[in-house]
Amino acid sequence: MDPDVLSLMILFILVALLCGAIMFAMIRVPKGTKESDSREAREITQPSEDQRRTFISFFMIAVLFVVMSVAIAFLYPWALVFTDSVKAGGGSFSMATLIIFIAVFAVALLYLWGRGILNFDERK
Repeated sequence: MDPDVLSLMILFILVALLCGAIMFAMIRVPKGTKESDSREAREITQPSEDQRRTFISFFMIAVLFVVMSVAIAFLYPWALVFTDSVKAGGGSFSMATLIIFIAVFAVALLYLWGRGILNFDERK
């Protein structure tokens, strides 16, 4: 294995472990503090209906963001292939694939809009 690649892998692992340790230290509550000894901290409370709705709507928006980001990430390689196919004389097939690709995402966006996922003012 190339020494540069090995050193980068080791550096990546060390940075990941360091970030994990920092996040663990920030999240955990030390034992013996007022927060961990109080009765409220030991009780498990059920989330209210509004909290559940907020979580689900947040989840749907997050999934929508990830899906659309992946779609945008696929457009750049497509543009490179499209440029080569236009030079070779076959640009109509590449353009048709792009139209189908965007149409699928447009239908998904319309579906989400119809379900009220994108309506931030009112929640059902």
